Amino acid sequence: MTGRTVGGIPFTQGQMGYLLGNRIYLGEIVHQGQSYPGEHEPVLDRTLFEAVQNLRAENLVKHRAKQAASNALLLGRFFDDAGNVMSPTHSRKQGLRYRYYTSRALMEGRKSEAGTIARVSAEDVETRVVDALTRARSATAESDSTPDDPRTAIQTLVARVMVAEDRLTSRGSSTCR
Repeated sequence: MTGRTVGGIPFTQGQMGYLLGNRIYLGEIVHQGQSYPGEHEPVLDRTLFEAVQNLRAENLVKHRAKQAASNALLLGRFFDDAGNVMSPTHSRKQGLRYRYYTSRALMEGRKSEAGTIARVSAEDVETRVVDALTRARSATAESDSTPDDPRTAIQTLVARVMVAEDRLTSRGSSTCR
């Protein structure tokens, strides 16, 4: 060992998922989504590999159920101005819970790749988006077809919200200040 650092990126869920699902360990190769027998010996038993894939699938179902139950109104729809998804997080101080959306790049240790706003108060941004939807609803004649529930309205009408230094923008709607 030379003590030299190789790589330099955090080992995150994406890299782990790639390793756990890589069929090369079964002695196979994948080309254009199709798996073929390789010329090398497998390193893993197929039973173990399939058990891991089943566990990953179970965990994905649980993760999606947890996300669906989340009180984060912009889950999966909120991005920083560098294109990174903003994930809901929280902190606790003196028994109070403070909700935030934080750039995925920042959470993964890639601070230089985060947008100009890497963390924002969830309450603030959600209020602004809901207020903008309410204003848009009252300004249109089709207000009867717009859902009253903020979560449903966001899921129905908002595809993407982006935060920049001085504004929030939503795909298909005007700027929210």
